[in-house]
Amino acid sequence: MTTIQTNRGEILDQLRALERQHGFRVLFACESGSRAWGFASDDSDYDVRFIYVHRPEWYLSVRQLPDSVTFFASDTLDLAGWDLRKALGLFGRSNGALLEWLHSPIRYVEHPDLMPLWRALVPDVLNPRALAAHYLGMAWKLWLVARDGEAVSTKKYLYILRTVLAARWVISRKSPPPVAFARLLEEALNEDDLRGRCRALVAAKAAAQESSAGARDHVLDQWLTAQFQALRILNADLPNLSADHEVIDTFFRHALEDVWSGI
Repeated sequence: MTTIQTNRGEILDQLRALERQHGFRVLFACESGSRAWGFASDDSDYDVRFIYVHRPEWYLSVRQLPDSVTFFASDTLDLAGWDLRKALGLFGRSNGALLEWLHSPIRYVEHPDLMPLWRALVPDVLNPRALAAHYLGMAWKLWLVARDGEAVSTKKYLYILRTVLAARWVISRKSPPPVAFARLLEEALNEDDLRGRCRALVAAKAAAQESSAGARDHVLDQWLTAQFQALRILNADLPNLSADHEVIDTFFRHALEDVWSGI
């Protein structure tokens, strides 16, 4: 088994290099994917995601300028970032990936004033119906690939379970789900037997490589099939809320002033 090694210093160095190259400032950077969720294998990659802000004049161009950056630092470390305006636009649509970034338990950069303010806007912006639909759509695409055959990868099982439980959380609590799978498992799944089966999958993935597969768990398969049917019905009954875009615009202007004033 190959153990992938990296460190916070290496990641910060890469982010600083991107700042110098592009002339922006990184407001926030975090780990996403299996390391943030808490079920990484020793050979799991490091997936760093970040949000950056350009100088105010950059936003006054009539041209459509690039609003994202992707950089593969190595075979096992990749960095991908979104410009603040793009990120806030996705925030207004309750984008699931962005909300997970904001609440990731592994953070490399955190603007001490702006990021807490941003998270405080979630109740004014969140559309639970859209967010739950995001997780259900992800889960269903994965399930269509994984539901047939005698074996299924442990990684794929966990990805499906995570997204189904995330949808369950959003529908019942009208809030973004916790990023850490352990908490999601404890608070969104009441059935002890199913919880034990999920814990066993997490342990199996931690002890094996990313691509490892095992025999199907027919109890989990039956539960997932029932969940897809039930959660779709429940989600369709949720109101389709609109975000308060004035709140988002105000935050955007405040962020530009906070980052670049006096420079």
